[in-house]
Amino acid sequence: MGRENNYMKVCTLEDYTKETSGKHKFLNRLVRYFQNNGIKMVKNNADIVLHIGRDRKRIKKINTKKIIMRIDGLILNKSAPYKKNNNKILKYINMSDGLIYQGDFCKLAYEKFLKVDKKHKCIYNGADPNEFLKRDVKNYYITFCKWRPHKRLTNVCNGFIDACNKGLDSILYVGGNVEDKDKILHPQIKYLGWISTKNMKKYYAGAIASIHISWLDWCPNAMVESIMSGCPIVYSDSGGSPEIGKFGGVRIKDVQWNFNPLELYDPPTLSINEISDALFYAKNNVIQVDKSHLDINHIGAKYVKFFEEVLSCQK
Repeated sequence: MGRENNYMKVCTLEDYTKETSGKHKFLNRLVRYFQNNGIKMVKNNADIVLHIGRDRKRIKKINTKKIIMRIDGLILNKSAPYKKNNNKILKYINMSDGLIYQGDFCKLAYEKFLKVDKKHKCIYNGADPNEFLKRDVKNYYITFCKWRPHKRLTNVCNGFIDACNKGLDSILYVGGNVEDKDKILHPQIKYLGWISTKNMKKYYAGAIASIHISWLDWCPNAMVESIMSGCPIVYSDSGGSPEIGKFGGVRIKDVQWNFNPLELYDPPTLSINEISDALFYAKNNVIQVDKSHLDINHIGAKYVKFFEEVLSCQK
C-alpha cells in the first residue's frame, strides 16, 4: 500500500464535524489543518489511523500502515471501577504503534499509574487564533465547563464573592449547566447555562480573565481557547493546567497528585483569599498572553512530524 500523489492518508473514526466535547472540537481543528496542508482524510487504505481509544473492532478492520492513539485522561477515581476502565484503555494502547499525550503531566500519569512505555510524543491541544474575536475587555470574568465536583465551582464562586466583599465591582458569568442545588446565589454572579461555541468566543473577547481551577485536568480545551483568544487565565497549579496556564495567566497553589488512586470528586479546597487576590491581579495588571505554542498550525505540524516518525519505524 503506497502513497498516491505523495499525499499522506489519515483516517480518524470520530465524527469530527460534531463539537460535542473538547476532544472533538480539537479533532475538528486538527483535521482542518490536515486538509489545508496536503493530507488526505480517508476511511480506509490509510497511512495512519488516529484514534482516541474507542471502537477497537472498527480500527482492526481498517487497512493501515500504522495506528496512533491520541491519549485522553486515565481513570484515577477510587469511586469508579478504575482498574477495569484503565484496562480498556491499555488494550487500545497495546494495539497502537505510537501515542500522543496531551502534555507532560498526561505522559507522567500513564507512566507512573499504568506503567506505559511506548513510542510517544507530548503535543498540546491547539486552536486557530483566526477563529477568535478581537479583544475588547469589559468588566466581567468567565468560567465554564462540564461542571462536576473536581471542577470546583464552589471555590470559584466563593473566591469571587470574597473579592466582591473587598470591593470588586465586576460580574462573574458561569457557563455550562449547573444544577440548582450547586448554584451559589449572589447579585454579581450570573448563570448562563449552555453556551454555543460562537457565543463563547464573544465572552472570551470581553472577559478580564477566564477562571479554571479544576483539580487534575489534563489539557483543558477551555484553557487552550482562552489563551488563543488572548484572554488570561486564573488557574490551579495541579495536573496539566500549569502547562497551558504558563502561556498567560495567574497561578493558584494546589495540592499535587501522588499518582495513587484517589477520590477525584472530593477535591482539596483552594485558598479563597488566593483566588480573590488572583482576580484582582488579573483586573489591575496587563498579562501578556503567548498564543504561538498553542496555534493549531504549530500543533498540527507536530502531529504530522510524529506520523512521519512512526511510519519510518519498522514493525
